[in-house]
Order: sequence, then C-alpha cells, then structure tokens
Amino acid sequence: EKLGRNVGIRVATLDYYTNITRQMASPVIVDMAEYSKTVKDSITDPLTFCYNRRYFDYVLNHRFSRSAESGKTFSLLMLDIDYFKHYNDNNGHLMGDFALIEVSRILHVISRRGDIVARWGGEEFAIVLPDLNADGAVILAEKIRAAVDDFRFPNEQSLPGKRLTISIGAAEYSPAMKNANEIIKAADTALYRAKHEGRNCVRKA
Repeated sequence: EKLGRNVGIRVATLDYYTNITRQMASPVIVDMAEYSKTVKDSITDPLTFCYNRRYFDYVLNHRFSRSAESGKTFSLLMLDIDYFKHYNDNNGHLMGDFALIEVSRILHVISRRGDIVARWGGEEFAIVLPDLNADGAVILAEKIRAAVDDFRFPNEQSLPGKRLTISIGAAEYSPAMKNANEIIKAADTALYRAKHEGRNCVRKA
C-alpha cells in the first residue's frame, strides 16, 4: 500500500522472511527452469545422459535399505563394452563417444520404466532393477546384449570379433548382504566371468 502498487508474492515473501521474521540472511530468487536444469545436470552424465555415479550410489543405497526393511527384492546389472579401448584407439575419441551414446540409447530403450540406468565410469554402465529377481534380470540383460550385438557401429570390423559387443553381470539382492557394496561386488564378479568366458554374454552371480 505504501508503494502504491502490487509488489507480487516473491517480493512480499522475501520481505517477510528477511525483514519481519529474519529467517533468511542472503535470499536468492532462482528461475524454476534454471533450477530444474541445474538439478538435472547435477545427477546426469553430460555425454550419455545416463545418471551419473553419484546419483547411482544414492539410489542403490536407498534401494538396498528399502529391501532390507521390506524384504522386496531388486537386481543390479553391471555392463562393460568389449574391447572398447581398442575401438577408441583405432577410430578416435569422437567415434568412441558415439559408441557410448548409442549403447546408452539402447539401454534406455530396453530398460523398464523406473529402472535406473547409470554410467558407472568409462565404458562401464550399471542398471538398478527394482522388484526384479535374478532370472528376470538375466532375461532383460540378454535383450540388451542382443540389441547391442545387432546394432551396426561404424568401423567395428577393426575389433577382434568384428563386432562391438557388451558383457553383462547380473546379481540379485540377498538379505544376507550387509550393504550395497556387496551386490555391486556380486554383479561385478559375474561381469568378470562374462569377460573371461568369451565376452558378448550374460552371467549371473
């Protein structure tokens, strides 16, 4: 009223919390679209648009705690692109990035709604599969493996098997596990077996 105009809810709110209740010392007005973009950028990998490792760790620990309390199961897939260093060295980093992006796209297309697809690091990915047991995880993993095998990547003939493929390890939550690191270790061990038993295959813990 003193200003002779409607100052709007944001100005009134800031005035209330800074000058009347004094609950805020250094308030900042942030545009919602910019805030949403900042949040999204903080949890996603900029190249593949998969979730990043930090967000994966958060989700996996949360899912593990929920399963420990409720008894509901979940599974984890660990995936690695076979001979990726060879492909990257022979074709250049731009082509290597293209391969990572295409593999990521396939993972998102085949994964179920609610699955958490993350870039673990380098050429390795991880997928948290809520409410899915090991047998179901293997079926989904096999669909992913076949889809990558069927996709024609540029210059993949330079690889030892003439095709760009992935190896996958699957593990299911067990009440005997003490923490989320144990299911990671189980899935990673299964992935290690897949790599050493010929690659381009799925192995279950």
